[in-house]
Amino acid sequence: MRRLHSIVETLEIVARRLQPRFQGDGIPRRVLVEQVASASGCKASSVLPSDHCYNLHNDGISRDNVRLFEHLGDKKSGRYKFLGRSYPYTGPVWQHHKSGAKEQVGEWQNGNCVWLNGRASTPTPDKRLHRQQCDQTAPRELTQRCRKQTSRSDATTESDVVRLSLAIKRDFPKVTQSSDRAWLRAPALRVIDCVLSLNRSYDRFVVPRLDSLESTYPRLQSVRELRQLMDSFDTPADFLRDLLNYRDSSRAEVLSRVTDFLVALIGERRGNAELHRLERWATHAQAGDYRALAIPGFAIGGFQYLRMLFGANTTKPDVHIVRYVATAIGGQCSAVKALSLLEHAAQRRGIRLRDLDTTIWENSAR
Repeated sequence: MRRLHSIVETLEIVARRLQPRFQGDGIPRRVLVEQVASASGCKASSVLPSDHCYNLHNDGISRDNVRLFEHLGDKKSGRYKFLGRSYPYTGPVWQHHKSGAKEQVGEWQNGNCVWLNGRASTPTPDKRLHRQQCDQTAPRELTQRCRKQTSRSDATTESDVVRLSLAIKRDFPKVTQSSDRAWLRAPALRVIDCVLSLNRSYDRFVVPRLDSLESTYPRLQSVRELRQLMDSFDTPADFLRDLLNYRDSSRAEVLSRVTDFLVALIGERRGNAELHRLERWATHAQAGDYRALAIPGFAIGGFQYLRMLFGANTTKPDVHIVRYVATAIGGQCSAVKALSLLEHAAQRRGIRLRDLDTTIWENSAR
């Protein structure tokens, strides 16, 4: 029988479904292994949750292995608390030797692991994000790191800034704040909005689906509730198909991973505290951080739109924005270059970057 998911993917799906049932006690290994083996059709001996724990390291396992659990209790307790990928975990990493000795081999700090053998691990993209996010004080759009990675063709020139500024003055003598419902929807719906709108017609495709879901689930508010609703389906693709009338397993995976990232970000916060945390992240995150998420199909345009949906004064260089900037400067333009040019032009014109973005978009896409 052909497997629809790898063993690790099935382990993640099953663990996410089981965790609410066992809560703080952790999922018993026997239950976890039996259900994963049954769901994936593999042998029980092939299901190894201890290889995917933040606080355990087994011989022969890569340090960059997918981490999903916190192992609870002593070595033989066999209980696993599901945390998910990219969790901002803090705590020691232990290795149990055949002799019975227990040795600390690493230390996690807010999602970044340092190994205690004389060298730091190279953080996976997801880990780098948690090391950088939210606690930064300067909301600069492009970090020095990102500037070093920018190609020569992405460089911003004074002549390009002047051309774009003049085009904005000509085309949009009055830039006003957008009153679109998108900015006021519940956080759960904003996340769906962000992912569904990638390369799709917003008014014809996205809005009707958001309105329908909002009508069917009027109490769906928080990102955590969105995660729980998605988990009530066998797969994210089933959720997308059944509730949003959208058959696209890749897009469903993007939605699931973006939601997981935000759930990890908000931690145990609820209600207004959750929204405030997301707004603070959106303000202090940087445009280049999209690379650290490493989510296929979710690049700088989607990442920037997610920030905007939670209040950031920035721009999302999607196809409409990039096309406008390219036309204004009379040449080719990448998403990174469009972002940089709009930052400079908005500052020169004395207008909010967010309002400039929505004005250009609403006049181009509608």
